Amino acid sequence: MTLVASLLFALAASGPSSQGVAAPADTPATICDIQANKSQYLGKVVTVTAHYSTDSSHYEYLKDASCSNGAILDIGFKVPERDASVEAFEEGQRNLCKERGTPYLCILEGTVTVRGEIAQTTGAHLQPDVTYLIINLHSVRSFHFVDER
Repeated sequence: MTLVASLLFALAASGPSSQGVAAPADTPATICDIQANKSQYLGKVVTVTAHYSTDSSHYEYLKDASCSNGAILDIGFKVPERDASVEAFEEGQRNLCKERGTPYLCILEGTVTVRGEIAQTTGAHLQPDVTYLIINLHSVRSFHFVDER
């Protein structure tokens, strides 16, 4: 729990508000709404709270269990709008995986609140013709990993 608390502190200290710059207005959204109304959200910056899953190598996505269709948003690409909170989030993951003794393939799950732009991309390892939605992270507002030890 100490690691999570220190990571939350690092996020708060490194976020835009600590630099005297107000964060842009947020559009709160759910993954269910985004998936059901893709054209309304494409290119928009939203704030989403959802279940986060990664194995630190092959997948990284957000999921909302309340969606009837099991909707997910893959974490997208590094974009210039990323602030220091995203790097702090990633560094926190790496540190937790090292603590667990699984630095290379590390399954992490938890709850996150992120802000980012909704986009779409085509192609995946096993499905090269599939078009799917992603969120390109601008900031990570909060997160809490489930301790599976």
